[in-house]
Amino acid sequence: AWHNYRGDVSEISAINSDYPEKEAYFTEASIGLWNYDFGSCLLRDFDQIFIQTLQNGCRAVTLWNLMLDDKLGPYRPGGCSTCHGALTISSEDGSLIDYKSQYFNIAHSSRVVRSGALRIGSISPDIKDFNSVAFLNPDDSYAILSVNYSSEAISLNVTDGESLRVRLDFPAESTSSFRIFPHKAGLRSCLKELFRTR
Repeated sequence: AWHNYRGDVSEISAINSDYPEKEAYFTEASIGLWNYDFGSCLLRDFDQIFIQTLQNGCRAVTLWNLMLDDKLGPYRPGGCSTCHGALTISSEDGSLIDYKSQYFNIAHSSRVVRSGALRIGSISPDIKDFNSVAFLNPDDSYAILSVNYSSEAISLNVTDGESLRVRLDFPAESTSSFRIFPHKAGLRSCLKELFRTR
């Protein structure tokens, strides 16, 4: 079980290499009064918590907390009294008040990466201010999660080395998630879903 409060994400790969029979999971990260800025948390957390942990061998990502009220509760003695949830609800009537950045991080990932997906690599990991991770889903679709820190948009031709070729656009200062369905005949591909938040 991994958290991102200290250390370096590469440690996950080192442990996986030494103990290949063990499964690694990212199990906790929070946003709160000490660090919350929607834009920077959206990009940084998507990159560090989702993309980088999955690149380094984590099998899943969960966050802390999924939902809290406008008073940052419920609060447990010894727990975090300054944390936000991915969603904020009213302490009066339980109605939805706000979506925090981690809600969109979860939405990006869960929208395209299916249970049982196999991580297959990254696209152009050497591009400055850009990071990504790609998966093969059980239904043979491809899922790509990406972050572009740059103030410039990036366009890339993505291929699986065989029949899949598609051009993807990554807006400036954004997170993007793509799900690509190869054509049944394997001759062309179509981009089925693009879910992006800035």
